[in-house]
Amino acid sequence: MNDCGVRYYVLLFGFGMVNTGIFYIHSVDTMTISIMRAYISVSLKNRKSVQEELNAITQTLTKNGIEPFIFVDNYKFDVTQEKEMMQQAMTDIDRCDILLAETSEKGIGIGVEVGYAKAKNKPVIYVRKKTAEHSTTVSGISDFQIFYNDVNDLRNQLAEIIRKM
Repeated sequence: MNDCGVRYYVLLFGFGMVNTGIFYIHSVDTMTISIMRAYISVSLKNRKSVQEELNAITQTLTKNGIEPFIFVDNYKFDVTQEKEMMQQAMTDIDRCDILLAETSEKGIGIGVEVGYAKAKNKPVIYVRKKTAEHSTTVSGISDFQIFYNDVNDLRNQLAEIIRKM
């Protein structure tokens, strides 16, 4: 079982159903529900240029019961903390169920995070604007690809991929 997201412990006294989100049920008498968590990889240097897209991604994930986690929004490391930064990134990827890489603005760190997630058997979703430069390495290692025209197109394609997962 993955150690990410939120867990609810529920004793089953009758019948019921969960009608939103993606959950894992671990036993019959006691049910452990783990909400999926998505690690969103994005270039720190270019973070602001994809704000609207990240809003669309986080809203779509949340609407579909997946907790978004944007690494660059949660930590501040200085240039002497490379090892701490990468160790924290790997820990956070380990705690997530999927990795979504927004590569409309390329970054070496995105590729490192994608490779680590794939090595840990996490599904990888490659995301970029149709007009952005293609990343053959991220595309080649990804399980799903989204090449979008605008934020509505991004929302629709991401929602469709979530339904397939």
